[in-house]
Amino acid sequence: MSNRKASLRRVSGKQIIKAFTRTTAAGLGCMALGLGCMALALGLDPARALDGTEAAGPVDQVLTDSNLFRPTHSDLDWASDLSSDVRSFLTLTGAETTQQANQTDNNPERALNEAGMRPLVSTDAGVALWSNCLPITVSIHLSELLNDTATAKKVTLEALSQIAILTGLDIRVETDNIQTIKGNDLDSLPPAGSREIQLIWVTEGSESLEDHLLGEAELHYSEAELELRSATVILSDEIISQAADRQRWTGDSAMLSVLHELGHSVGLGHSLDPHSVMAPSLADEADITLADRSALAYAGTRQC
Repeated sequence: MSNRKASLRRVSGKQIIKAFTRTTAAGLGCMALGLGCMALALGLDPARALDGTEAAGPVDQVLTDSNLFRPTHSDLDWASDLSSDVRSFLTLTGAETTQQANQTDNNPERALNEAGMRPLVSTDAGVALWSNCLPITVSIHLSELLNDTATAKKVTLEALSQIAILTGLDIRVETDNIQTIKGNDLDSLPPAGSREIQLIWVTEGSESLEDHLLGEAELHYSEAELELRSATVILSDEIISQAADRQRWTGDSAMLSVLHELGHSVGLGHSLDPHSVMAPSLADEADITLADRSALAYAGTRQC
């Protein structure tokens, strides 16, 4: 158990989302490529997002029982301020935890698997995660063609704050250094650097995403160390226009959509629970479930 605690602090000219404790508006397919260096999470047609409880499509069949949370040989660096409900869910023992009669204590991987949570990259040696001892920088890039730049910034920063708090990873973004890109020209951007999450907003119909895909996340990782090294997340502003349809979606669905993609960027795959923010399609009542919070807490446990 460490003394890492989540915090959000502002300094001159920048906002640092810092956590020492630890989307898309929908229907995202997810696939781990057997390349040893890259995992890719792909978006699906947003029309599926509105169906909520529709069964996963063919692209999701890669989420088989072989793609599970697996224990590692090293100790997990749990946050000191995990809530009692998360600790109980993860079968961690201690004060204020609630234990079930059939529970296997201190087996968080089994608890996550049984709840239907899945990692994006899993091998017999464990799952690929960011190490939690160094900062992760987030760079934000907005197409100059976005219809609602203010909302894109707002939901991005809200989702990043949630990810920082729930994972405990030291995630930092400079709010005075958000970049504007010409048109939807992603070729003008350099690749994501070491320990960087590159977050890019493009317009609906951009060639950067297949027709009507709402988002895509690409992760690079060390196959030998099972450690995430960088990530690129592309988001369509169709997320925002879809979220405006309050007759079909409730809550801040645009923020949840960004949070879904950021969940991929920290190593989570899809959940089998249709009410989870990590479900392949976000249901009307989708939210951050206890299992989601527990999986995100797990995503911040990799020691250096």
